[in-house]
Amino acid sequence: MDMDSPLDGSDAVTTNEVTASVDRLVGKPENYILHELCDATEDAIQDGGGFGWVQVPERDRLMRYWTGMFLIPERKVVVSRVDGVISGATQLHLSPPNNEAQAAIGTLTHHFVAPWARGKGLGSRQVLAVEAWAAELGLKALKLDIRASQGPAVKMLESLGYERWGTLDRYAFVDDQWVQGHYYFKDIKDIKDIKDKSA
Repeated sequence: MDMDSPLDGSDAVTTNEVTASVDRLVGKPENYILHELCDATEDAIQDGGGFGWVQVPERDRLMRYWTGMFLIPERKVVVSRVDGVISGATQLHLSPPNNEAQAAIGTLTHHFVAPWARGKGLGSRQVLAVEAWAAELGLKALKLDIRASQGPAVKMLESLGYERWGTLDRYAFVDDQWVQGHYYFKDIKDIKDIKDKSA
């Protein structure tokens, strides 16, 4: 399993004897990595904020999801870790080769941090790592959408400069009722500016 930091040097921060880091996952993950991803995903879903899943799927289904994710060249995955254990993830989706008109725009999606790892700034660090990766790949902008009910994530994204351009009242259907969703867009500045913000 190849891993490299999204920023120059190590992106690990140690506070109160806890080490938190953000890394890129590149290549075919080892089995224990897949299980750690599944564990963190399940925790986030149970807390109401993971992937768009409302109910935790069976482990085999979740394993197939993550295994397949790393087979798609247009999918990039950034993870956070607390004391070496995966605690969250954010994906960067690139446009498929046949969509040249939108090739300069990436989609930031499936962003989550497990409840036990929150409060350490990992959510924003994951987003900044995706931005840095997007800049290295030559993208000009990122877009995303999110349930309005995800208040802390909405606040975090807006604090990082994502501009809300629209709201859809019937964005998702959860617990027998419609949930609003917000749509965001952000121009990607050069990678130096992104690194400075993450420092």
